[in-house]
Amino acid sequence: MNSQLKNVKKNLDVMHKEVDFSALLITYKSELGYWRSFAYPYDVTAQAPSKKNALEKLRILVQDYQNALKEYGYADHLVHPPITRLEDRKKFDTVFSSGEITGDAGQKASIGDCYVETI
Repeated sequence: MNSQLKNVKKNLDVMHKEVDFSALLITYKSELGYWRSFAYPYDVTAQAPSKKNALEKLRILVQDYQNALKEYGYADHLVHPPITRLEDRKKFDTVFSSGEITGDAGQKASIGDCYVETI
């Protein structure tokens, strides 16, 4: 693994330990009634009428985003954008305050009303 990707993973250190995944995908039913997925730390989002479709869209967008990160040398402003939507921030806080995310890649869990995956 190259050192720049290691830095991306290290900066996911919101649990105060190094993690073994490059992104956290969180999917939930929005207050407006549609399914919403977002990826941390990238603030990439997708919306769809179903959880499955929102998550599928997000996976594609995250792969494209990671390819762009590589192309632009893992520019810090692309790796660490803020979570811009308040509803996403609340879901993110719920997920991390649960203590259920171990830091392992490939983890899948339901936390509160959120479906969570690590990639």
